[in-house]
Amino acid sequence: MAEHIENVRWQSFVVRIILPTILTIVLFILAIYLFIVPTIERNSMDRKREMIQELTTSAWNILANFEHEEKKGLFTREEAQQQAMEQIKNLHYGHQMKDYFWINDMTPRMVIHPYRNELNGKDLTDYTDPEGKHVFIIMRDLVRQNGSGFVQYMWQWKDDETRVAPKLSYVKGFEPWGWIIGTGIYIDDIKHEISVITKNVIHISLIIMAIMSLLLTSIIIQHFKTEKRRSVAEKALRASEEKYRTLVESASEGMLMAMDGKYIYSNQTIAKLLGYNQAEFGNLRIDEIFANNPRHPGYQIVRDFIDGKKTSERTEAQLVTKSGEIKDVIISTSDIFIDGKDGFIAVVTDITTRKMAEKALGASEEKFRTITNNLNVGVFRLSTGDKARFVEANPAMIRIFGFPDKDTLLNQTVSELYVSDDDMKRIAVKSAGGTLDREIVNFKRYDGTVFSAAIWATAGKKKDGRIIYFDGIIDDVTEVMDRERQRDRQFSEMQTALLFLNQPIETLPLEKTIECSIDTSVIDAAKIMNRDNTDVLLVKDSTNKSVGVITDGDMRRNIVGNSDMLNVPVSRIMSSPVVTVPSYSCIFEAGMMMGQNGISHVFVTDRDGRIEGVLSSDSIVPLQKYSPAVLLKAIQNATTWQEMVAQKSALPYIITNLINIGAKPQHINHINTVVADTLMNKLIEFAIEELGPPPVKFAFLVFGSVARKEQTIKTDQDNAIVYEDVPHEDAHSVQSYFMTFGEKVCGWLDAAGYYFCDGDVMAKNAKWCQPISVWKKYFTSWVTTGTAEDLLQTKIMFDFRCTYGEYEYASQLRNHLHEILAKTPRFFQLLARNVLLISPPLGFFGNFVTVPVGDSGKGFDIKSSMIPIVDYARIYALQHKMEETNTLDRLNELYRRNLMSKQNYHEMIQAYTYLMQIRLRTQSEAISEGNTPGNYIRPHDLSFIEQRLLKEIFSQTKNFQVRLSYDFTGQMEGI
Repeated sequence: MAEHIENVRWQSFVVRIILPTILTIVLFILAIYLFIVPTIERNSMDRKREMIQELTTSAWNILANFEHEEKKGLFTREEAQQQAMEQIKNLHYGHQMKDYFWINDMTPRMVIHPYRNELNGKDLTDYTDPEGKHVFIIMRDLVRQNGSGFVQYMWQWKDDETRVAPKLSYVKGFEPWGWIIGTGIYIDDIKHEISVITKNVIHISLIIMAIMSLLLTSIIIQHFKTEKRRSVAEKALRASEEKYRTLVESASEGMLMAMDGKYIYSNQTIAKLLGYNQAEFGNLRIDEIFANNPRHPGYQIVRDFIDGKKTSERTEAQLVTKSGEIKDVIISTSDIFIDGKDGFIAVVTDITTRKMAEKALGASEEKFRTITNNLNVGVFRLSTGDKARFVEANPAMIRIFGFPDKDTLLNQTVSELYVSDDDMKRIAVKSAGGTLDREIVNFKRYDGTVFSAAIWATAGKKKDGRIIYFDGIIDDVTEVMDRERQRDRQFSEMQTALLFLNQPIETLPLEKTIECSIDTSVIDAAKIMNRDNTDVLLVKDSTNKSVGVITDGDMRRNIVGNSDMLNVPVSRIMSSPVVTVPSYSCIFEAGMMMGQNGISHVFVTDRDGRIEGVLSSDSIVPLQKYSPAVLLKAIQNATTWQEMVAQKSALPYIITNLINIGAKPQHINHINTVVADTLMNKLIEFAIEELGPPPVKFAFLVFGSVARKEQTIKTDQDNAIVYEDVPHEDAHSVQSYFMTFGEKVCGWLDAAGYYFCDGDVMAKNAKWCQPISVWKKYFTSWVTTGTAEDLLQTKIMFDFRCTYGEYEYASQLRNHLHEILAKTPRFFQLLARNVLLISPPLGFFGNFVTVPVGDSGKGFDIKSSMIPIVDYARIYALQHKMEETNTLDRLNELYRRNLMSKQNYHEMIQAYTYLMQIRLRTQSEAISEGNTPGNYIRPHDLSFIEQRLLKEIFSQTKNFQVRLSYDFTGQMEGI
């Protein structure tokens, strides 16, 4: 019989395991050869066809670009075609850059072929490939009919004249010139590529099949072992019954089974607990071992299961030992039914020791309560174990957890008060040693709300070191944590404002839409707004269509001083139409819509166009004001110069935030520059709109730190206008236009916080509003006849760039400057001596050289401290005809050209960056304190390390000046 069962098992195994596995392998092989490999071939060919189509289109765009230049008059057609042929001829791609493009015309005649020079200029009407195809006739007809398409034929293998192979090409007509441009791929390349992929797939498949075979073998072996173990287990099961009985006998808890009030079985543990031997215990009735104490809480439950009533409760009870001693125990019972008889199984756990501990705790309860009741922090005593509870708590403890009374709190298991299981595990681990130092934990109050608490605890132990309770203190720190979280949240919001502004509107909480009918009177509408505490009402007509909006502003404008308006319909004062925005739009779009329409609310619609709420500007302005990108958008979209100036007022706070989060100084300078350029260009556009188009071409130049893109929070104007040379009779009117133009732009810039230049180097000054010929004379004069004193006033003019208009004028001036500098070496000596006049603020004995700074003590000018580095970069940049104006860019170019050592380069970069960082930070702190930002640094405001760094930088700056002196004056001057 056993042998038959074994055979059945093996047959089942073959059907369930082996056959499906073999079938899977066969299907896998078929899938590879019938589906995967053909699919790879099709996809490879499609991918290649798509590639040559895209490449031909790209080359076609080159022709289109030159044809566009021809139309603009930059080239004749012959010149444009010649330029295009040169580019196409040299355009290669693919393996070893041997794949190419060709051009033929509609004759067809070969225009250009990079490998078949003998065909260039040749009529291809009669040309056929080795298979007899009139290849170029086919291409021409295809282009005439469809404009483009694919052609397959035989052709020379790339640049190998001895080899001919099948080729697939894509050709596209260029109608303006009557050309056809094309490129192609060789079919053998594709087949080889597919062959490689197919081999890889087959190899991988063989590996997979080998793995599957190994897995099948492993399954068979494991099944064999399992069956063998099953046979052994069946034999062991019978033997385990005796072992189980032995295990129960040796259990640390008492166990007994009773039927009809008599014992069937009990282990030795319970007999030992009560002082009986096994024989004595077996002669007892159940009710003889339980104490007859009706006042005990578990008495009735015990009587119920003794009487045979069904119960499955876990309860405390009292047992009587042989000597009459009372033992406190916990009994867990389970009802059983055997051979038609009711009974129970009981597990008995001795808790006498625990009860003694509880009595000891009870004795000190009154004293504990007296000490703790008047404290504002929670004081508790906590039992141990999985069902730990508070066994004592002061009134503050009850108040902190929000329980109605003490008993309700003490009946609550502590585990249910934790918000997080991880917190509970963490506290358990940290308190295992008997002491818990301050830990912050989130708990749940009685009403389910969450609060944060600081908790301390120390353990009460028995003589043997076992922990039996914890005494501790809990302090509600929710407000403290909330303030910290709020501060962190605000900081995070400022850092990620742009991210928030790009989120959909549906992520924001919307205000409920409050409505009124179009016939509602103004005073009733005001009452509705007051009742629902809203500042916006949606007005609907009799068809329930949204026709207008009433805001607090509408109310104030129409009612104040005009009581007659109180009883008119709201249609008289409402704004229309209703501006809506879909909920899936980004928050930035809503802000833009409010700005463009001059409103403070937009109504948000769902995807079906139904209004689901209202969004106010108050919800997004706090986000908008911290984003540089949003600020730029606001400036670009401003409709008046006043609006744009108002938008720019947020820049200092944005920069302050960037400084506080550790942004690099050069990045902050860049943002300052981009904002300044954007604002300046927009103001120029406003001036042109107001004054009309300029009479001639012009360029708006900036000088100094603005030109170097090194603006800080505090900056002034240095700008000028360069315009086209005009006849003498037009000179006055042209300059008059640009002077008025400069007055407006410079005035608006001043209102925006870019203050007037103390030296009056501004476009509103006639001296700096001149035609380009005059500007060239200026530079010639400064270079050839200027003195060192003149250069002190004009050296900032050598740092210039164009922000608006004809950038070519700035290039002309720079080229002119380089030409005259090459002829005037004396200039560099004068400029070097001028540079050497400014020394870092460091005294002979290494102390800071300071001057009085208002009422705030003494300090040094950090801006002036940076000038030697700026001057150093400028003079070498001018000497070597560099285009760069930014100091860091100039230093980088000097290093790249091996005009600076690596060590000097890094030292100067670090020095300049650190000085700029200190300068920006000082200005940021002034803004945070409500003061006007400046450039003076008080040494006592710096840390010891910062002072040491500055002194080291100033010492190095003197070393750089020594080198500059030697290079340009030939002297090692002691600076």
